[in-house]
Amino acid sequence: MPADRLYNTRGGWWSRTAIFGCYPTALAAIATLPLSQRRRMALVALPLCASVALPGMVDEERLDARPRNAPALAGVALALLAADPQATAPPPSRTELLAGGALLILATPWLLAEVGVQTRGMAAPSPGEPGVDRVHVGHHEGLDGALLALDGMALGRAPRGRLHAAYLALMTSYGVAVAVQDAWNEQLVKRGLVPGRLPPVHRPAANRGWAAIAAGTLATYLIFTRMNPARSAPMR
Repeated sequence: MPADRLYNTRGGWWSRTAIFGCYPTALAAIATLPLSQRRRMALVALPLCASVALPGMVDEERLDARPRNAPALAGVALALLAADPQATAPPPSRTELLAGGALLILATPWLLAEVGVQTRGMAAPSPGEPGVDRVHVGHHEGLDGALLALDGMALGRAPRGRLHAAYLALMTSYGVAVAVQDAWNEQLVKRGLVPGRLPPVHRPAANRGWAAIAAGTLATYLIFTRMNPARSAPMR
């Protein structure tokens, strides 16, 4: 796909892929570290992956790889090397399958855009931005959110302790919020069906979006740790 068709990047596929390796991949990689075989390597990977949260590490206005992204990418690589290939989780419940299916349905336009496919509706301009596709080709932040939420639900079936469960709950709630915000903007605001966008949630802020994330995190944490004791059991 020509780089000029991608959103806020001019470096081509390799550059945008490197940014994807930072966000959301580094956040998801942190969630795997408690399951790692090589503890020392996991401890080194943790701050490297966490560096993706520092200001300026990922700039939505310029989604091109830069030297500052190297620590997060190194952390992801170490997390992969430290991973336990024998780790398994209990099978998902019906509720989890329904929730995951709903996320995949929500993500369908983003999955199409990821491989360069646009339906007529995706390519149609929005009333407020007549020169912009409603759903541009390339990678979408909504897909980042859906992936984080799916990862959180998968790992949340067997968290390694309460701190791990809390991180998984936050990652799941945050991912759902990012996906819903992007879908609301593209499917409702850009169609002219609702007047306003939802509050931004990409970074922590004192707004209604993050209040919803906090409430969702608490609810998800209770699900992961208290409502089903089997979910707190170690993976085998």
